[in-house]
Amino acid sequence: MLNRRHVLYRSAVLLVLAGALAAAGPVSQAAAADRPGLVSLELPIGTRGTGMGSAYVSVVDDPTATFWNPAGLARLDVAEKRFAIHFQHNEWISDFRQDYVSGGTRFGKHAVGGSFSGFYIGDLDGRDEFGRETVTFGAYDVVVTGTYAYALNDRVALGGSLKYIVQNIDILTEFAFAADLGAQYELRPDLRIGGAVTNMGSGLTYINQEDELPTAVQVGGSYVLPWRLGNGSLLAALDVRKARGDDTHVLFGGEYDYAGVARAQIGYGTGYDNSGLSFGLGASVAQFELGYAIVPFESDLGSTHRFSFGLRL
Repeated sequence: MLNRRHVLYRSAVLLVLAGALAAAGPVSQAAAADRPGLVSLELPIGTRGTGMGSAYVSVVDDPTATFWNPAGLARLDVAEKRFAIHFQHNEWISDFRQDYVSGGTRFGKHAVGGSFSGFYIGDLDGRDEFGRETVTFGAYDVVVTGTYAYALNDRVALGGSLKYIVQNIDILTEFAFAADLGAQYELRPDLRIGGAVTNMGSGLTYINQEDELPTAVQVGGSYVLPWRLGNGSLLAALDVRKARGDDTHVLFGGEYDYAGVARAQIGYGTGYDNSGLSFGLGASVAQFELGYAIVPFESDLGSTHRFSFGLRL
């Protein structure tokens, strides 16, 4: 009886997630039914990477490298400060929320970092086999990540991450482990390429059903354009991403950086059903950084909003 009841609870959660993913990505509508759950492993992290349409695997050089590409942690700018921290709050769709915090430090050719992500929803209606409402419950995913990166030289960086994953629906809890591997190569100061394989590991077993992890491969490059606009510079990025059970997506991103003080991002991803565009804004003042990103949708699900705050200690 307990198992049957929680299968119905799980179905309620996955119906919400599948509908949300079909509208919002990162999976297409056709693939959403084949890849339910584990959304927290796929949602873009950080306002800069989100604003650039997720074309970020070669660009990332901040603590969000624990999500995008562990090699990016080796490019963390902590020359004057010892430690960098990044916070994000994500107002997602269908009353889902996400909070994320990451930190990292670099010493010589070595860099280490870690992150915590919590993705949650409450007040879901549990129903019995006759469709009658029985109880209100919640669900959440938690991902804890540890990352190490190493700079082989001034141009090449490698990195890896280990993840501990917890998924809870009502009173049932599942656990899994995963790993990421990544690399970045700076061909010259204005041109960089990168790649990462993420979410490799065991699936989550719920009663008698196993959900595979959304293992993904993403490769791309970024280029600082040779002309300047006033005191600002333009960055263009192009990535290709393929996740298990999903279509291949081509991701485009652009950023205008005004003297390292203010930034504006725009991005677009192909193959999504209701949206592909994204926008972001950022500002840096002393050791503080603020960011905002929005992903609008064509459907009645509205838009998702991310807010970030960073500092260097």
